[in-house]
Amino acid sequence: MPLPTFQPLPLERRPQPFPHPQWVYEIKYDGFRALTYLERGEVRLISRNANAFKSFPDLEAAIRKARSVRAGA
Repeated sequence: MPLPTFQPLPLERRPQPFPHPQWVYEIKYDGFRALTYLERGEVRLISRNANAFKSFPDLEAAIRKARSVRAGA
């Protein structure tokens, strides 16, 4: 499957988040950051450099399972 053209913003270091009600912030701990794509029952974890993560089959299975649960249900 071809990758979508969506590209995440590059990370920046800032002393504090700027105040804006339409933005959500998260602390970046050591680890991996991935975009998750759900297409026709398939889950793909893609790095910001457009590389597929293949080391997390349990996480992909959990995402597949969770996608069948309705949010707010």
